[in-house]
Amino acid sequence: MIAYLIKSTISLLILYLAYHFLLSKEKAYQFNRYFLLGSLIFSLSVPFLQSPLKPYTKLVKVTPTFESLTADELMPADPIVTNSTPISLESEAKNMVSPKQSLSVWTILLAIYSLILIILVIRMVLNLHTLFLRAKSATIINQGTYKAVLSKGKDLPFTFLKYVFLEKSQFLNGQINSQLLLHEKIHAHQCHSLDILFIEVLKIIFWFNPVFRLYKKAIQLNHEFIADEAVVQECKDKRAYQYLLLSHVLQHQQNHLVSYSKYSLTKNRITMMNKTNNWPKTTIKVLLTVPFAIGIVSLLAMRPQQKSNSLIIETPTSIVSPQQDDKYLEE
Repeated sequence: MIAYLIKSTISLLILYLAYHFLLSKEKAYQFNRYFLLGSLIFSLSVPFLQSPLKPYTKLVKVTPTFESLTADELMPADPIVTNSTPISLESEAKNMVSPKQSLSVWTILLAIYSLILIILVIRMVLNLHTLFLRAKSATIINQGTYKAVLSKGKDLPFTFLKYVFLEKSQFLNGQINSQLLLHEKIHAHQCHSLDILFIEVLKIIFWFNPVFRLYKKAIQLNHEFIADEAVVQECKDKRAYQYLLLSHVLQHQQNHLVSYSKYSLTKNRITMMNKTNNWPKTTIKVLLTVPFAIGIVSLLAMRPQQKSNSLIIETPTSIVSPQQDDKYLEE
């Protein structure tokens, strides 16, 4: 188990660093989305891969020696005296420690892991329950590609699955900004919440591994890039949309399972919107990143072949000379 965790963590780090230094600043947002998700799946499965190298034949040189022993040398000079004193079972039992009385370190660690796992699962279930209760108590209007949930709260708007939570009075009066609404519709249409649910489940299972937090942050930020790009292409008024993002900079969302219009790295979002496309450079990075990262990870994480054939050659010194011996091994 420890070997699996080490190998998968190495794989996760290598692929994340490849994304961070080569792809995170490029406007290949859809590719980045699937690269991050694929990196998670690949890293969790790569420790089970076996090396494609075939078992090798190892040549072992053995030079036996023969010595002649007499009967007197084979027989001991003095008789072996054994202690015939009976062993008391009660005294031996006192010296033995009962397994129930001593908890192993692994048992303690497993108990701690299970306790924290249960707490995180309960928190996730409560978050889901809160969202469904909020949707159930609100007015839901089917808008085709998404369902508008008319609710109240300072954390609006945000998206979960196909549900876009909007402020009721603003929606009915037509006061919701069209760019902001389009942003949330992109989240709902592309099912970004499924990515968040996936990484949240992995965070719960591997709560002790901080690398998954980096992946969640990268996935959420890339979701915002995707939605921002769609808004800019549709509305063409990039400057107005950037001011809109700045006006929502103080919005704070407590639920970890939703997609919402404000993200903590608003500055990065605005920077990426102002960045021009350099498709030749982006294409080269995309083509180089995947085989390079997967190749390194595979070499580090694959298990070697378990069996190797050994050819043992016995060369008695009394029959074969050293020169003949080396010649025989070469053949």
